[in-house]
Amino acid sequence: MAHNLSNLEYHHFKYAGHRVPLQAHVHFFGADAFSFGNKIELLENDVMTVQWDGMGRALKNYLKIIKEKEKLVEIRSIN
Repeated sequence: MAHNLSNLEYHHFKYAGHRVPLQAHVHFFGADAFSFGNKIELLENDVMTVQWDGMGRALKNYLKIIKEKEKLVEIRSIN
């Protein structure tokens, strides 16, 4: 997908939930350039942390590698 910044900004902030004061929204662009492209390999129990001073507790994501075979998940409408 190719978007310019003003298009991304429009689509992100058109939702009221994305216009809450003091919230931080992080977008990762070009993941290949910052991870795969640099041969960074995440391993079991690695912790990915995002934190800004003055913004409360850090967001921590703990990596767990699921070794079972992938399978399709059926999605049904609840309407």
